[in-house]
Amino acid sequence: MDDDTKAQLILSALTLAGEPAVGEGDDSYNERLANTVARVAALCAPRSPLAVVVDDVLDPEAKRFVGTITKVVKEASSTRGVVYMDCNPSDRHPDGKETARTDRTDNPNGLRVAHLAQGLLGHRVLFTVKLEVMPNGDKVRIIKHVQDLGVAS
Repeated sequence: MDDDTKAQLILSALTLAGEPAVGEGDDSYNERLANTVARVAALCAPRSPLAVVVDDVLDPEAKRFVGTITKVVKEASSTRGVVYMDCNPSDRHPDGKETARTDRTDNPNGLRVAHLAQGLLGHRVLFTVKLEVMPNGDKVRIIKHVQDLGVAS
């Protein structure tokens, strides 16, 4: 890790920790800072849960499209959220009715996206999806993020 990145982590920790508390000694404050910077660094580690979210959302292979969420149900066989949406008609979906799945909801990211989608029923959203190959060889679209674009008109 380069010195600039380390400095950014330390500055982030300083911002989070704030000034020393009234009566807090230097040793105690430095220990609190060290714990905070360790926590921030762990969150920034390449395969940390938050780094995975960043990688998924910024993945250049991810597809992005707009649709309106009409229903979200939990798929019993996989615990994934199945998101039903109205999109622009296409060759594959001439009626504009499409579905995509979240990651498994026993995974924090899958649960996060399922909750986001459930809270956006009737809203237009920007979907970020990745195509994943299932163990049986089927390819499915997995929703990595939904961004609210407002209530559908």
